[in-house]
Amino acid sequence: MEANPAPAALDGWFRPLARVRVLDTGRWVAAPWCAQVLSWLGADVSRLEPPGGDPLLALADGPVSSARCLYDDANRGKRVRTARTPQEYAESLRAGAAAADVLVDDHTPAELAALGVDLAELTRRYPALVVVSVTGHGLTGATADRPACELTAYHAGGEGATLPSENVYRLFPDRPPVRAGRFLADHDAGLTAAVGALAALVGRRRRGTGDVVEVAGDQVERGLNRTTLSRAWFEGRDYDRTYRGYDYAGALRCLDGWVAIRPVEERHWRSFCQVLGRPDLAGDPRFADRGRRYDNATALTGELESWTSTVTRDAVRRVLLEAGCPGGPFLEPAELAADPAIASRHLLGPVAGGGVAPVRSFLVRPVEKRFAGAETQATPPAPAVSRAADPRALAAGQLPLSGLRVVDLTWVAAGPYATELLAFLGADVVRVESPTAPDLFRRDMANAGADLDSSIRFMDLNQAKSSVLADLKSPAGRERVLRLVEAADVLVENYRPGVRDRLGLGDEVLHARRPDLVVLSLSGFGTDALDADRPGYASVFNAEGGLGAMTGYPDAPPSDIRDTNDLRAGTNGALGILAGLLHAWDGGGGVTVDAAARDALVVLQGHLVLAASRGGRPLRAGNTVDFAAPYDCFPTLDRRWVAVGVRTDDEWAALAGLLGPAAAEPALRTSRARVARRAEVDALVAAYTSRHDAASLVARMAAAAVPAGLSAAASDLAADHGLVARGALRLVEHPRLGRLTLVGSPFRLLSCPDPDYPRPPLLGEHTEKIEQRWGVTSRVAAP
Repeated sequence: MEANPAPAALDGWFRPLARVRVLDTGRWVAAPWCAQVLSWLGADVSRLEPPGGDPLLALADGPVSSARCLYDDANRGKRVRTARTPQEYAESLRAGAAAADVLVDDHTPAELAALGVDLAELTRRYPALVVVSVTGHGLTGATADRPACELTAYHAGGEGATLPSENVYRLFPDRPPVRAGRFLADHDAGLTAAVGALAALVGRRRRGTGDVVEVAGDQVERGLNRTTLSRAWFEGRDYDRTYRGYDYAGALRCLDGWVAIRPVEERHWRSFCQVLGRPDLAGDPRFADRGRRYDNATALTGELESWTSTVTRDAVRRVLLEAGCPGGPFLEPAELAADPAIASRHLLGPVAGGGVAPVRSFLVRPVEKRFAGAETQATPPAPAVSRAADPRALAAGQLPLSGLRVVDLTWVAAGPYATELLAFLGADVVRVESPTAPDLFRRDMANAGADLDSSIRFMDLNQAKSSVLADLKSPAGRERVLRLVEAADVLVENYRPGVRDRLGLGDEVLHARRPDLVVLSLSGFGTDALDADRPGYASVFNAEGGLGAMTGYPDAPPSDIRDTNDLRAGTNGALGILAGLLHAWDGGGGVTVDAAARDALVVLQGHLVLAASRGGRPLRAGNTVDFAAPYDCFPTLDRRWVAVGVRTDDEWAALAGLLGPAAAEPALRTSRARVARRAEVDALVAAYTSRHDAASLVARMAAAAVPAGLSAAASDLAADHGLVARGALRLVEHPRLGRLTLVGSPFRLLSCPDPDYPRPPLLGEHTEKIEQRWGVTSRVAAP
C-alpha cells in the first residue's frame, strides 16, 4: 500500500490556540512538555528559565544524550529567556503573567512562597489568566512540598509494583520493580495538564474569567492505573509482579527481536492457528477455549515461541495480518519513525539541531472539506450557536465544562476514559449502551452470567455519567442517538474504522444534524493508517508504540503494559475534543478528530525518537537514566521497594548526609562521576535503605529534600487518607456493589475544588430522564 499524503493544510487551518499566549516557567519535563503540546495547537509560547538555565541542560552531554533530547523535545520553537538572579526570575514571572493567557508552572508551594508568588493572587489580579500547575504531589495536602521526580511519581501510581510483567519477573525475582519507559510519568502529567489547560480556556470563554488548574504527577499515574487499582480494592488484594496481566504469550522471541501475539477471541485464535498451519493447536484440548489457554499458559507460550524463535518479526507480522489476529513487533525508538504504518500518520517533524520529533498527537478533518468535495478548505458555514458556548451558561462555582453535552458511544477503556475526563471537568456525558451487546467491561470476567451492573471495571471508568439504552443496529435506536446529537456539542466513539459508517452514523450524517458538532473517532491505529483495519489491544499498542521495548531490564525481554496504555489514548482523545470545541466556537465549524492509541504512545516518547533520529540507540535500562545516579528502586527492611531519584548535586549532598562518610567522598560530588560509578553508588544507597522500613525511610528522605517514594501497592494508596481528602480517591455508594473506592479526577480546580460527582450509572437507568433534560424525543419509539 502507498503512504497517505501528508496533511499539509493541517497546521494552516487547525490552530485553535492561535491567539493564546502561554508563559512556560516549568523546569525538567512535565510542565515544559504541557506547553509544547499547547504550541502544537497554535499557542505562542515563551519560556522563562531560572538563573543558570533549565536543570536538564546542566546534565546534557551531547546531542543524543537523554537530557539534551528531553529538553529539545519539550522546548523547541519557544522563545527562551534566562533570568540572571532569583529576584529577576520572580519579577519576570509576575510581569509575564500579566501579558499571558496561560501560565504553565511547576513550583511547589514552598518554592512559590520563596519567590513571593501566589498563583491564586495572580488570577485575582489578572482575572482572565489561566494558571496550570504541574507538580509531583499537587498544591495542597501534607505532601505538597515533598520532593518528587518522574520516577517517584510513576511508582506512586501503583503500576510500578506490577512491573516488569510476569514473564520477566519469573526470570529475575530479586530485581527491583521498574517504571514503564523513560520519563513517561512526566509526559503523562504534561499531556493531562494540557487537557486541563484547554478545559480552563473553554471555561474562560463561557465565564469570562480564568482559573487555577492543579495537576499532580502521582495522581495522574493513579488515574491511568485505575482499572487495576479499583479491582484490587474491590477484591481485597494487591496485584504484584507475579500477576499475569495477559493470559499467555507476552513477549515472544524472534530471530531479530520480540513480538506480541494476542489471540483473545475464539475467532482470532482459530484463524491464527489456520494461517500458521497448525490446526492441531486449535484442536488441542489444552487450548480449546480462553479459560483453558490461560490455565495452560506456559505450555501455549512454549508452542508459540517454538515457531517465533525460528522466524523474523516481519514473518510473524504477515501471519498476524493475514489471520486478522491482534499482535505485532516490539519496536525500538529508531524503528518508530521508519515504520510505514506509523509514518502514514505524519506525527513527526524536523527539530532544530537535527532529528525528528512529534509535531501533533492527532489528526483533524473539517466538515466543509467533505461536504464540498474540495481538496482545500472551503469557507466554513456559520455554525449553529452552541448552547454550551454561551458565556451566560456558566455560573460561578461550576466546573468549566458544566452543561456541555457529550454523546458517548464508547466501550471498554480508551473511549470511556476520554469521556470520563470530560465528566470530571463538568460535562453532561450520556453513555449510549446496547441492550443486546453490553460493554465488555460491564461483564464480570470471572462470571459470564453476572449482573451487568456488578463490574468494578465498568464503574471506575464511567463515573459521573448517565446511561441510555439504544440498539444502534435498529432504525429506532439510531434515531434516538441522532436526536441526542442534535442537542449535543460532542460525540465520541472508539469503534474500529468504518463501523460507525456502517451503522448509519458517519460524519456526514452527524454533521448534517449538528453542523458544529465535534466528533472524536478514537481507534487503535488511526482511521487512515496503512493498517487501520487491524484489531488492537493495549498489549499491541504497547509493542508497536515502542513503550514495551523500553520497559524492563537491559538483559531481559521487553515487558507488557496493562490497561494504562488505553487510558493514555483516552487522555489524548480528550485533548483533541477540547481543541475541536475551541475551533468550532471560533466559527471554524464542526470537526472530526482522528486519534489513535498507537499514536499516543509514540508521541509520549518523542524524546526517544529524537535521540534515535540523531544517531543514538536508546535501550531498556530498568529505572535508570544516563545522567543521574542513584536513580532506581531500593530494598527496605520490611521487604518493600522505595524509588530514589537523585538528579542534581544538591540532592546528592542531601542524600549523602544520610548515607554516612562513605558517600561524602569528594569524587562523588558530580553527577557525571556518580553515573560512572553507578554500581558503587547504588550499593551505598541499598545498604542504607535496607536498614530502615519503607515508611520511615521515605519520611527521612523527604525531610532531607531527597526525591523518594514508595513503589506503592493498591493497599498503600487505600490507606492514605490524604488522598480521599484531596479527591484523589472517591468513596462511592453503589446500589449493587455497596461502598466502592474509586480513583478520582486528575484535575483540581480553584473555581470548584470539591465537586460532587454522581455515582456510576446502572445500565439504561437514565433513558427517559436524559430525553427530558436535553429536550429531545425520538421520532420513533426506541428500546
